[in-house]
Amino acid sequence: MLNLVQSRSRNLRTQFTEALTRRFEVRLARNAREIMEAQRLRYEVYFWELGAKISTQHFGHDADYFDPFCDHFIAIDMLHGDIVGTYRMLTPQGAARAGRLYLEESFDVRPLASIRPKLAEIGRACIKREVRNTNVLPHLWSEIARHLRAQNLRYLIGSASIPTTKGLASAYAVFDALDPASFAPPALRINPFEPITTSKVEPVRLVEMPPLLRGYLQLGACIAGAPAHDPQFGCIDIPVLLDIEAANTRLAMRVLKQ
Repeated sequence: MLNLVQSRSRNLRTQFTEALTRRFEVRLARNAREIMEAQRLRYEVYFWELGAKISTQHFGHDADYFDPFCDHFIAIDMLHGDIVGTYRMLTPQGAARAGRLYLEESFDVRPLASIRPKLAEIGRACIKREVRNTNVLPHLWSEIARHLRAQNLRYLIGSASIPTTKGLASAYAVFDALDPASFAPPALRINPFEPITTSKVEPVRLVEMPPLLRGYLQLGACIAGAPAHDPQFGCIDIPVLLDIEAANTRLAMRVLKQ
């Protein structure tokens, strides 16, 4: 009898996991309407939730110069048909059309010259609050990895944003507490145009690593340099670099190398 109950329990857990997996469809946006819906989600999270000072020509949408040059990944909640997660990717071809990477607004990226032909930039990661504890983020990462392989690309560059709602000192303390072993080789480190010097901040003892930064490190990404301060979005941006071919962590094997 006990074995029967345990078997039914396992079956229910399996069915629940499969249902949760099927709940979200992750793919590239197919038209301007879907891109605008993703931009609305970004505005909802960045402006209304995080208090970013967004300058946009379309009220209620986080739209900027780089969007037309990017591939936009979306996660659709099949229960309601809503877009609940998004990322954007700037491929080498897109960066050539745009004239630069988004990171080049804050960082000197010349050390990345040797890998630029195989380098894509990701950003504007955004997941609706109600589904942040589901598997939307790993699904987005898996789709991004498939897209990279399809285009024969190897590297991802982006940034993990640390909110400054508790002060610049608290945000910088997250970077200050990072394991030196998690940093990229010196030859691939980029520098902010306006570094945050330690004289500007006071030490903070209690440090909580944000989920996105923790996720990047668990994937096998490395820290690509010191952070830049972004007062418009109320955060500091820590650059991260991921080599999807070299990533061999358990999480990377599960979501990047399917």
